[in-house]
Amino acid sequence: MLTRFIISQAYRLPGLALALAVTLAIAIAQVAVTPDKQLDQVRGQLDQIEASLVRLDQSDAALQSLRSQLEPLALTIEQIVAEMSPRLDALKSRLDQLAPKTSEKTADKLPEKPGTENPAVTAERAEQDKAYGEIDAILRRARALAVETEQTVNIIQARRRAIFTRALFQRASSLLSPGLWLDVLSDLPHDLHAVDVVGGDWLANVASRLDGFRRPLLASLLAVLALLVWPMAWLARRFTGINSMVPPGRFRRILAAWAVVF
Repeated sequence: MLTRFIISQAYRLPGLALALAVTLAIAIAQVAVTPDKQLDQVRGQLDQIEASLVRLDQSDAALQSLRSQLEPLALTIEQIVAEMSPRLDALKSRLDQLAPKTSEKTADKLPEKPGTENPAVTAERAEQDKAYGEIDAILRRARALAVETEQTVNIIQARRRAIFTRALFQRASSLLSPGLWLDVLSDLPHDLHAVDVVGGDWLANVASRLDGFRRPLLASLLAVLALLVWPMAWLARRFTGINSMVPPGRFRRILAAWAVVF
C-alpha cells in the first residue's frame, strides 16, 4: 500500500520542486536587493529622466509620463530613509555608551594610558563605528537623491506650466481672416460628403426598423404632434396672460412655473 501511495504521488514531485525553486529564488532576490542597490537603481532611472528633459520640445503628455516615473523613485527613497534612520539612531546610542571614559579632572592634564581599555570593548566600538559610517553614507546618499528628485519634479512642473501658458495665449485666426474662410471652403466638399454618408446611414437604419405597422404609426404620431402645436401655444399664451394679472408673490411664481411646463 505504501508503495502504491508513493507511485501515485510521484507525479507531484516536479511541481513541488519547481515551486520550491521559485520560492528560494524570490527569497534570494529580496535579500540581494540592499539599500545600496536600490539607490543605484534610483540613480540610473533618475539619470534617464534627466537625460529626457534635455529635449525642450516635449509635449505635456510626455512630461506627465516622466512625472509619473518619478513617483515610485521618491517612494523608494522615502522608504529607505524611514528604514535606516532608526538604525542610525540606535547605533549612535551604542557608540555613546561605548565611548572611552576619562576623568574630568585628569582629562586635560594626563594623557590616556594605552592598553587600559578592554579589547572586546574596543573591537565592539570599531564594529559599531563601521556600521554607523555605512548607514550614515546610505542616508546621505538617499537624502541627496531625494533633493534631486524634487528638483526634477519642479523642472517638469515648470515645463508643463510654460506649455499651458503658451497654449492659453496662442494667437488664433480671426473670424474676419480670409485664410480661415478659404480653409473652410476647401474642406466643405469633404464635410458635406461625410454628412451625406452619416445621414444616409441613419435614414437606412430608421427605415429598416420602421417595418410593418410602425411606419404609419410614427407618421400618425408626428401628425398629431403637429396639430397640437398651435393649441398648446394658445394655452401657453392664455396661462401667461392669466399669470400677468396675479399679484406678485409665491402663488404667481407657481403659476408661472406651470405655464412653462404647459
